Amino acid sequence: MRSGSNTFALHNGRIFGNKAANGGGIYSANNITIEGGEITGNTATDNGGGIYHSGTYQINISNAVISANSAPNGDGGGIWINYTRLSNLKAYEDVVFENNSASQAYLINTADIPTHDANILTHSFTIPFTYGYNNFDISYTVGIPINTILNIGTLETTGATPPDGLFQFGLFQDDVLQAIGISDSQGGIEFINVFATVGLYDLTMRQLTPEEMTTGALLPDGRGWVLDETEFPVTVTVNPSFVINDITFPDGEPHFINSFESNDCGLIQFPDLMLNEPGTFVYTIKEGANEAGNNWTPDGREYRVIVTVEDDGEGNLVVTSLSYPDGLPEFINSFEYTPTCIIISANKVAIGAPLVCDMFTFNLYDSEGNVVATTTNRQPGTIPPTPCTSW
Repeated sequence: MRSGSNTFALHNGRIFGNKAANGGGIYSANNITIEGGEITGNTATDNGGGIYHSGTYQINISNAVISANSAPNGDGGGIWINYTRLSNLKAYEDVVFENNSASQAYLINTADIPTHDANILTHSFTIPFTYGYNNFDISYTVGIPINTILNIGTLETTGATPPDGLFQFGLFQDDVLQAIGISDSQGGIEFINVFATVGLYDLTMRQLTPEEMTTGALLPDGRGWVLDETEFPVTVTVNPSFVINDITFPDGEPHFINSFESNDCGLIQFPDLMLNEPGTFVYTIKEGANEAGNNWTPDGREYRVIVTVEDDGEGNLVVTSLSYPDGLPEFINSFEYTPTCIIISANKVAIGAPLVCDMFTFNLYDSEGNVVATTTNRQPGTIPPTPCTSW
């Protein structure tokens, strides 16, 4: 969105999924005021994934989320502003920066800390940063470069070939997420976040669940992918130049196996649902009356679906979010056969003496040698009637 007026203002709106050379979400040389809303999922091929500000005016942001914006070839994943005008950008306490990325991250210089602390009042930044002047959230290229790309571990899939970015992985230290990795279709796992502190990291690498995956991630659809829950210890050493000079794997290099289990006729997809006005709509999916027969046990679970529809400003309705607060819907029905029975008979013959009823005991064994039935010899005609089949 390009602004040519004196002030660009956003009040509780959402700018999502746009792409441009500079300023994937917003490009402006004038005042920018954001009071509530989201700038999310935008991309710049050069600079300013979320916002690009080229002028000498002010940027004031409050009660907003700047997330999942990227400038993969340039600077300022969340916001780009000229370094000499950093003091023109004010982000208040209720602003959240998360999951933004750029071509390179930087450690803040001591000389810029007073400017940062006077103007960037929030404490919510892209993991693992504790400051906004890192080039992922706000453009900043005058500090010490920090490692941004790590290839750790491999992913093997069976049953289907996933697209790039379908699965995400985390490096955790004391259960705190330090870095996020994304799979590619060739089996590699690339971590796009950084280590912003010198020292030794004793980490645990595991796959993120769909609920843990970041904004903008592709989620497994819940109808086939079985995720590997293995955890691997990983040790990373970052030297004083912020270069990772050692990575070790105490239990071997992480290798994950995800399998896709096809289930013919398992897709549940409703006909197109027309929405004629903006708003938030809540639906519930549940299984209907059992029409498949009494041998099937029903699944009584219910799943809510929340859909948000917004006006794009030009009279078009667009779906801006769809979520499953109760988890990805999956219904499981089990089938139990109605038992049948059979009478197995034999004959006992006595020679040299009368045969007395119940004198002898006989066992019926299965193929593994287990006793499954016991009886004695009886007089014909004394066995009660039975519906079982006699052979």
